[in-house]
Amino acid sequence: MNSTTVLPAGWSIKRLDTFMCEVVPTCNIDATTRCFLISHATRDGSDFQRTLASQLTADGTIALVYDQGEIIGWSRTERWEDKSSHLVWDTLESFVRPEWRGRGVASFAANGLRASGVIPTAFVAVFRPQMLLVASRAGFTPVLFELAENQWREVK
Repeated sequence: MNSTTVLPAGWSIKRLDTFMCEVVPTCNIDATTRCFLISHATRDGSDFQRTLASQLTADGTIALVYDQGEIIGWSRTERWEDKSSHLVWDTLESFVRPEWRGRGVASFAANGLRASGVIPTAFVAVFRPQMLLVASRAGFTPVLFELAENQWREVK
């Protein structure tokens, strides 16, 4: 059974069975959570991992998924300008710890972002083909971009 509670300052909590999804501005992640994400819940060498490690303020909003109090995955969004079209997009990316993959965690987190209202349109930019299914399952219309000649371009 799903239930959603909206809290002050843009926070929301969504539950499904034992999973809990907490939606929070990325800049509000505490130091302990930041360290855990860097070491256990980001792709090695990713832009997001570098941002967290450098103590820069990360943009956007993140939906953290917990199972019995432990972070098992997340989805996040931020604003991004497509330099070729000059359109501003909301991006969607996710990470799920390997032992939790294949259980709908990324879609659950993306659905938490959608339910919280932080992404104002149905369209999201994604940068990995596997994110097409995650975004679709959460009710978004994903648009895939790929890096070509050092520039992100929409895949037609």
